[in-house]
Amino acid sequence: SGYYIGQRALQQACRAEDGIGPETVLLERIRKHFGVTDLRQAVPALYAGSFPDLAPLALLADEAARDGDAVAEGILEEAAQYLSAYARTLCDFAGVTDRIYVYGSVLCRNRTVKDAFRKAMDLLHPRIQILEPGRPPELAAALYAANTDTGNGG
Repeated sequence: SGYYIGQRALQQACRAEDGIGPETVLLERIRKHFGVTDLRQAVPALYAGSFPDLAPLALLADEAARDGDAVAEGILEEAAQYLSAYARTLCDFAGVTDRIYVYGSVLCRNRTVKDAFRKAMDLLHPRIQILEPGRPPELAAALYAANTDTGNGG
């Protein structure tokens, strides 16, 4: 999720600021995002906040990765690996072998995660086509269910 990626980006930026992690452009970009010169200044806002405070950092991580930042690339690759593991498990459980539909800001808008997810899925399930439904997931699922022969005349 965007929250997970944002949380990991913030962790790595803090590690870089403390001098115990690798240098990353995420540090300066996250400082700018929160309008602070030191990430410690953002702590009160982070404790008072919720999901929306960290999720936007996923976009910063994507931009940083596209700019060649190895730390951001690692965060997004890790997220793609988790997502592909979940997708593989769901495909195996449901017996899906032809196509899956993905939805959400991370898999549909984050180019780095999207590309890494597709590569991972190609290794796990090379014949599965990955599609975006082009409509809200609830409607897509309902239409799919309505068009699926369930063996009970439906």
